[in-house]
Amino acid sequence: RILHVGLLLAAELSGAALPAEMQSAVRSSKVTWRIARDVVTRLSGPVRERRFLSDSPAMFSPLLFRQRERARDRWRYLWRTTTTPSVMHLTRMPLPRWLFPLYHVLVPVHDYLLAPAWRLLSSLVATVKEPIKVD
Repeated sequence: RILHVGLLLAAELSGAALPAEMQSAVRSSKVTWRIARDVVTRLSGPVRERRFLSDSPAMFSPLLFRQRERARDRWRYLWRTTTTPSVMHLTRMPLPRWLFPLYHVLVPVHDYLLAPAWRLLSSLVATVKEPIKVD
């Protein structure tokens, strides 16, 4: 499906000619068309800034999730994007090598619980600290 979306986008956006044997396979899938449309919409629209999870580099992407055809591949993608540590995690939470498997628990706790809670709390504190203007 990922290959078909890429080929469809290449054909539709740049006018690239697809080989005849790929033409029908790429263009016949409604799911492929839907995903390609979503990609074009995201590329042409304004960039939405993430409010709470902005600095997490391996963020789960519903678009990439939908491009996996088999349930096993979807769950593997979900697991890897939500539990694999990045350089940010390794520097914020340094652990000895023998405790590396603990990152599979710490990364989701950090990315989906602690970091959003910290950002929310910081924004609330910043709102409270703003001086009240009286006209």
